[in-house]
Amino acid sequence: MQLLNDATHFASNNSLLVLTAANGQQLIRTDNMPLVNVSSREHFQAAMQKQDYISDIILSMSTGELITVLEVPVLDSRQHPIGMVQCNYDLLSIQNFVQKHDDEFSALLVFDKNNQIVSHSEFNLTSIEQRQAAQVYNTLPDSLTGSHGTIRIPVLGQDSLVSSIRDETTGWLIVTISPYSILQQQITQLIINMAIVGLLVMLLVLAAAYLLSKKATLPLLKIIQSVKQLANQQEKLAPLPSATNDELDEITIALTDIHNAQKNFRQAAERDPITKLYNNHALEAISRIKLQHYLEDDSNTCMAFFMLSLDNYQQICQASQHKYDTDILIHFSRSLRDVFRSGDIIGRLDEACFMVIIDQLKETDIVLKKGALINQAANQLTIDGKNLQLTASVGISLVPLHGKTFKILSHAAKQAMTEAHNAGGNTCRLAQI
Repeated sequence: MQLLNDATHFASNNSLLVLTAANGQQLIRTDNMPLVNVSSREHFQAAMQKQDYISDIILSMSTGELITVLEVPVLDSRQHPIGMVQCNYDLLSIQNFVQKHDDEFSALLVFDKNNQIVSHSEFNLTSIEQRQAAQVYNTLPDSLTGSHGTIRIPVLGQDSLVSSIRDETTGWLIVTISPYSILQQQITQLIINMAIVGLLVMLLVLAAAYLLSKKATLPLLKIIQSVKQLANQQEKLAPLPSATNDELDEITIALTDIHNAQKNFRQAAERDPITKLYNNHALEAISRIKLQHYLEDDSNTCMAFFMLSLDNYQQICQASQHKYDTDILIHFSRSLRDVFRSGDIIGRLDEACFMVIIDQLKETDIVLKKGALINQAANQLTIDGKNLQLTASVGISLVPLHGKTFKILSHAAKQAMTEAHNAGGNTCRLAQI
């Protein structure tokens, strides 16, 4: 009993440990609440199948509180299950953690593997009334596809951007809901302030809980080892170690891995997967913001929109039996980065069409020189030691000479690009006034 009480200190301030026999009857509880028989519980049945298990939110048979259970089976010398050790976490801990990391622009929701809502940053789901009110969100997971992603859908009648990820271990789904109108005004904050918050909060809870129960907490592992030694009738039990910084170091490493995973997710949401340039959606949103800043600053500089397409990309791909399809796009995108400044915006619009936006131009003559460098970069593109004879058509529009809106400027640049292509390609054209 003392071992279990000591181990509770390392697990959580709102958790307890329970030792249960093979018939489902609880033997020891560190909270001294009534001992119950849990043989009908799914987590006990998983333990009897020699499986580790993390449950959905369930109602405690002993306390009547909402909890989630982490269990580890106890095996005898013949590897037969003779009981289990479980750690209970109450719903209030998860709810408080979610609400602590809420912000004014997005809502954070958590669903169990049966798509029932577990936590909501704007509802106190420990209250029966608010838990019933939050049930309107139970149909939301049916609108999401895949294990993770970001889609634009209406939520309760409001146009929203919904990001989601489903944890493979527990089957739980983490969702962030953000009004699309706000995200249009804050595109540079979209992934940083919303996606990371949603993913980091619940992945922290799930990863930390799993590590505490199975790998990261040496005290709990020692408890399990001691129970196994008792089952094997060994006289000497492994001692329970005191708290050190080792457990905290392990959790810190796990949190770093989670943070890196969300940065990858954020990058995947705004970057083209092949070239790693901005995708169509991110390119347009960032362009609108730059145009707004340019018009508000009223400076003496100008902006330029470049639109370019690879003239003979399809022919080269077909001639090489599609050997170089992806390599051409990757190598050409690197060449574009070399032509322009590090702060210039470069994106891929579709298969072989790109757009570049540069600002703070004091002279307009440089844009034609940049266009010539683009043609040169295409002509010199070499893969596996072979020059592919690639050419590009480039169209350019200037702000404010050709317009002041993204739609007008991109249209003017596209027309100029078409003129360059119709002239035989491998050239650059400035849009007509």
